[in-house]
Amino acid sequence: MNHRARVCLAPIPPLAASWAGVFFFLACAGCTSVPSAPVPPPLPEYLVERSQAPNALNSGAFLGIHGSENDSGSLDDFFSDPGVRVDTVIENSPAAEAGIRPGDVLLRFENEVLEDPRSLDALVRTGTPGTQVQLEFRRGDAVLVSTVTLVESRSSSPAPEPQYLLENRRLRAGFMTGKGGVRLVSVANNSPLRRAGIEPGTLITSLDGKALLSDRQLIRRLGAYDAGQSVTLTVQSADGQERTVTIALLSAPSRITKAGVPILFNYTSSLDGREQSFSLLDLWIFQLIHYQRDGSEKTWVMFELFGFDLISFGTGQGELE
Repeated sequence: MNHRARVCLAPIPPLAASWAGVFFFLACAGCTSVPSAPVPPPLPEYLVERSQAPNALNSGAFLGIHGSENDSGSLDDFFSDPGVRVDTVIENSPAAEAGIRPGDVLLRFENEVLEDPRSLDALVRTGTPGTQVQLEFRRGDAVLVSTVTLVESRSSSPAPEPQYLLENRRLRAGFMTGKGGVRLVSVANNSPLRRAGIEPGTLITSLDGKALLSDRQLIRRLGAYDAGQSVTLTVQSADGQERTVTIALLSAPSRITKAGVPILFNYTSSLDGREQSFSLLDLWIFQLIHYQRDGSEKTWVMFELFGFDLISFGTGQGELE
């Protein structure tokens, strides 16, 4: 006689389903997630343009303005408009002699629309001392135009300036303001730039046909695009060859680094996913299950009581990766 085993799955009681929903909600509320594949730091040779002495970005003309982003300044109703808000005007500088005041918003430098302070810095640094330029600015509800004569750059001790900026949402890369565009200094493995063969050291001169002046300007413009949208970049390799590349912007997946419900379970993970741990029914003196992974080494512990492991085993111990 053949006996066939039968497995019956009882329906989940409504009360149990409700509690499961509560636990799931609490776990999600306690989750912490970060973008996966972090952008690596750039190699020193890609930052040399920032630190070069004469004829580099730190030389050139002088205007005499310290500015900031033209945003609302409120977290409750945050927005950012084009322009550079004037925070400080240096005494006896070209800007001061042209009547620029703190609180004004610079809109144009000659024919260039100003989108951020670093774009203004790039325009001034590439200017020639003695050249007259027109500044369009807003004061209150009035738009004014003033002619400014640039002077030779003054030796001073400006506030510390970032060497490069990270863009973590659409291109997953690091950028630095360069001469004639924006220098790519670092790129994540999952970046669409790497898939398109654009490597660190490349100069990006335009985005969808619009010239780029600064790293901040590039990041601001990218923020106006949706994930998956295609953009066209004009890039220049280290040997001076220029080409046009069309890429799809990234919607970077996130990695959950922390989740849990007190006593019931707890989960943690490192940013790169190499290290992970999971525990079930952790009552301090008693732990039902604990799982730990470090690279290829995995350890399981069952029924831990007062720090003593009743059952434990591991896999991949001592393996070279």
